Amino acid sequence: RRSTQLWESKCSGKWTDIANKHYREIFCMSRERMKKQAEKFAATYDMDVMSDLIAEPPKCEAEGCGDPAAKRCSSCATAWYCGRECQVKHWPRHKEACKMISKTVKEKKANQAARETVAAN
Repeated sequence: RRSTQLWESKCSGKWTDIANKHYREIFCMSRERMKKQAEKFAATYDMDVMSDLIAEPPKCEAEGCGDPAAKRCSSCATAWYCGRECQVKHWPRHKEACKMISKTVKEKKANQAARETVAAN
């Protein structure tokens, strides 16, 4: 209760500023910020492990669909789709993030393999 009161007093009258900051930082990321976020996700999460933790079945990410999804993007494995048609429809929105995530994952795997080779010798 006390932490809630402290939070309320600290943020009182600033909710619009907070919402605007979140909008800029989360929903309107620059290319560079998106790349850094993709690098963080790739370094932190293994998408195969994370998909096992999803409480409910994934839904298709194509705009206006939302049907149950059974297929993931074959390149980055982060976006879910109900079928090829929705994947193609969503590609223009997903393309940039997909490329960044895929590149980061490949680099991470290459670095891991190099470390394992050095450790084995």
